[in-house]
Amino acid sequence: MTLIELKDAPKDLISSVRFAPASPILLTTSWDAQLRIYDARRDHGTLHSHITYKAPLLDACWDRTGGNSTAYVAGFERRVYAVDIEQGKTTPIGRDHNRAIKAVVHHIEYFNLPGTPQHEKYAFKCHRIVDKSPNAVDTVTPVNAIAFHPTYGTFFSGGSDAVVCLWDFQARKRMKQYPRFPASVLALDVDSTGTMLAVGVSDDAYKENPIELGPAPKASAVFVRYLAAEEARGKA
Repeated sequence: MTLIELKDAPKDLISSVRFAPASPILLTTSWDAQLRIYDARRDHGTLHSHITYKAPLLDACWDRTGGNSTAYVAGFERRVYAVDIEQGKTTPIGRDHNRAIKAVVHHIEYFNLPGTPQHEKYAFKCHRIVDKSPNAVDTVTPVNAIAFHPTYGTFFSGGSDAVVCLWDFQARKRMKQYPRFPASVLALDVDSTGTMLAVGVSDDAYKENPIELGPAPKASAVFVRYLAAEEARGKA
């Protein structure tokens, strides 16, 4: 289906992409200390507004009880901010943390992993750069993001090989591998209708050599893929 690149992308590493609970509004956080608010509709794909903070942002989430009007962000300022999306106002809440805040969520899900039978546990081999030349060794890259489809329960994964994969975890198979993006995939999210996949792409070469490669990464980008009606349906 259609893939578009949103205009006015973050200037530094993208840390999260988050769709609103019931609208095509998309938030992005990044290391340039900005929260960006996009209209991700097919005919728009434009930056609606942005809010600048004092330090890099590492995550964002929506208030699931507040519709599409309230979100929360956090990062290296060591505090959580409530954001009024409509008015563009940001308010610190709670007490400061001792260190940078890596994740912020408005709901909690519990997974009873310790009681899961051993035969139900499994792992996928994924996001490898395969070299088919003689005596070559495959390069295993980090998996940076996972996003579940709200209807079918399948999930997307994104890695530092610049690839997004679609998986059917019940069938324990990869359903699809999408064309390579221009840089590592660092963030993913699927909207509540299951029709849009947001992909945050950044140069994460600093992981290999942070002194020489960290200060000046390549340009970041945010893409939205409009999914076909049953594109993410599992085969099981």
